[in-house]
Amino acid sequence: MKKNAIFLIFLLTASFSWAQTAPVKPQGYVTDQAQVLTPASRSTIEAFSRELENKTGIQLAVVTVPSVRPDTIEQYAVKLFQEWGIGHKGKDDGVLFLTAVRDREVRIEVGYGLEGFLTD
Repeated sequence: MKKNAIFLIFLLTASFSWAQTAPVKPQGYVTDQAQVLTPASRSTIEAFSRELENKTGIQLAVVTVPSVRPDTIEQYAVKLFQEWGIGHKGKDDGVLFLTAVRDREVRIEVGYGLEGFLTD
């Protein structure tokens, strides 16, 4: 019985840990999982990102999450960047602006195609 309880606790802990680090689903240019953006701010960022892509081809994703733990913000940003395919294939011209609210961390992840223009 004790082994079953320990195993169950392990499974619950592992699944919670995975849920914290699993990349969230994109919701347009702005994904506000931490629910910190006002509707007006979200709309402004969406419009800016859409205009940026239309004029330059650069894709800008803005993401807020409560936390990236147990990952580092760098690991989480790379996961999102790869999972979502930010930027155009072959050009790698995407930018991810990630904010982890509870961790008080911000990361700007830049595709290799933009590194001469915008470094991370």
